[in-house]
Amino acid sequence: MLLAQPELRAAVAKGRIKFDPPLEEKQWGPASVDLRLGFSFTKLKKLDGITVSVADGIGVLSNAGFWDTIDLKERDIHGKRETFFIEPGELTG
Repeated sequence: MLLAQPELRAAVAKGRIKFDPPLEEKQWGPASVDLRLGFSFTKLKKLDGITVSVADGIGVLSNAGFWDTIDLKERDIHGKRETFFIEPGELTG
């Protein structure tokens, strides 16, 4: 179902849709909302020749040091927004 901004706002006001933390005014679009993922990202390291299974959960990977975590700030020292890209086929947590 596609909702226009007034319908989205009404659904949020009635509690049918909830955003936590609440949206800032600049996150509202005509028929969308811009969501934020946060500032801490974990990315699986490139493991040439190794196949990884997460069938039993990711705890085994965590203990083996198979990933790196990066903590971004909202802006870098030059005032530019810091970004994080997830490329096709990459596993992040």
